[in-house]
Amino acid sequence: MFNSISNVSEYGIENSMMVILTRNNYLLYGLKALINSMTPKLLNETSRFYDVMHVKTTEDLSAIQLKKGQGNILITDFDPRLCAISKGKSFESIFEAFDGIMVIKNTRNPEENSSVCLSLQASISQIRRRILNTVKNAILVKEPVSQSEQLFTLDEALLLNFIIKGFQPETIASILKLDVKQVYARRSRLYRKAGVKSLQELYNQISCM
Repeated sequence: MFNSISNVSEYGIENSMMVILTRNNYLLYGLKALINSMTPKLLNETSRFYDVMHVKTTEDLSAIQLKKGQGNILITDFDPRLCAISKGKSFESIFEAFDGIMVIKNTRNPEENSSVCLSLQASISQIRRRILNTVKNAILVKEPVSQSEQLFTLDEALLLNFIIKGFQPETIASILKLDVKQVYARRSRLYRKAGVKSLQELYNQISCM
């Protein structure tokens, strides 16, 4: 087992970081065990060893000394762009050190065509396969995170911004020139997309900042 960056270098294996952003300890321990069990396969298919780091907030990400282009992966159980919306940060600033991202949602059927989402209720083999594919895309395809599939469109981000700032549906409808029923319908779709069921759950996700 390679257990240090120096040992890894001796074998010509590159060392990268897999950062888990969550407050769910059960998810954390499960992912750490799964990633450790994948070490031989990751080494065989990517010639790369992954250390695992845990952070609880998006603010903690800024303290990590990582550089884009090293194959670093972020795994999280919420969309950090929610925090970016409420903090006024740019999308790139949230992911500036990462080449790949995987968002694990507590929903039975996340977006089927999403390249970054995976259900928390997925099987171990599905999660294992998604992690491996995410790593391969980051290392071999080198697809920048900022150009990967967006979880929220610009219109959805705008609506989320109003919701997070406490605007009432009637006010939002007036600003966006929509019917109030349309605002409620779009808000419900956004809740499902964000993996929450209510405004309170959305605020709870934002508390991860």
